[in-house]
Amino acid sequence: MVIPIFLAGDNSYAPYIGTCIFSLLANTRPHKYAFYLLTPADFSGEHKRSLLRIPQLYKNCTLHFVNMRNAFKHMKLNIEHVTYPTYYRLLIADMFPELDKCLYLDADLIVCQDIAALYAVNLDNYYAAAVKAPYVYLDKGGAAFLRSIGLAGEQHYFNAGVLLLNLKNIRRDRLTNRFKELAARNLPTQDQDILNIACRGKVKPLDFKYNCMTKYFNCRPQLAKIFGREMIDEAYSAPVIIHYCDKEKPWQYPLTAWFWDYARQSPFYTEILTDNLRLPDQPDVSAGTALFARIKKLWRGK
Repeated sequence: MVIPIFLAGDNSYAPYIGTCIFSLLANTRPHKYAFYLLTPADFSGEHKRSLLRIPQLYKNCTLHFVNMRNAFKHMKLNIEHVTYPTYYRLLIADMFPELDKCLYLDADLIVCQDIAALYAVNLDNYYAAAVKAPYVYLDKGGAAFLRSIGLAGEQHYFNAGVLLLNLKNIRRDRLTNRFKELAARNLPTQDQDILNIACRGKVKPLDFKYNCMTKYFNCRPQLAKIFGREMIDEAYSAPVIIHYCDKEKPWQYPLTAWFWDYARQSPFYTEILTDNLRLPDQPDVSAGTALFARIKKLWRGK
């Protein structure tokens, strides 16, 4: 069995795509994976070469670049830290008619356990499976938000960062056309709103452990009310996927060691360090530059 996994991003996200893939492969059993990277026309050759080191290191995977050219480049973006390749996931079903099922992962996450069990989830009567987005049910404005996008009373508004997609059903019901129609509405949470509206009633709930959103980890009692204490206890003790779904990412702030553990294993570690040496409270990076030079030398010697 080959598990198809899609990710999307521009040049700024290439190092984090690589880190995400490395974390997945470091925690897998002997399954085979086909990674499809949806990228804009200007995705650099240097980043492609770095990412192509991954299948050289892990023989159980293949990696394919998909040039999305200028798709969705005209879209108005409402979320500061989100770039337009986020919309690429809307086109997967029609672009890959040979695939009936796939996983889609945002680049700002790491995988901590084997994901074969996630891929094996039955989707016969669904378009997708995903984890509920807590903010809609924690925030006092959640009900008003759902009304504003035509989802009043929806009990499973989901986060779109981790998606198990039934591509066969999406094609059967021609949902891609619906996705494109909704894209013209400039919805507040962009492609996530599009997917929630178009797939309403046909999304299977997943346990929180499959999309542990770090921005809510200080809300454990509240999460327990939404998901149940047992599910949240499992997610905190044994997360499968950790998702840094906020503008403050682990490569900008030292929020957690998990990300850095896998970043160190990727070909992009030095680039990530370079991008983030100058933090707001660290204007003098001379010591950091020396450290970076040492790390770069060690990496190239591997």
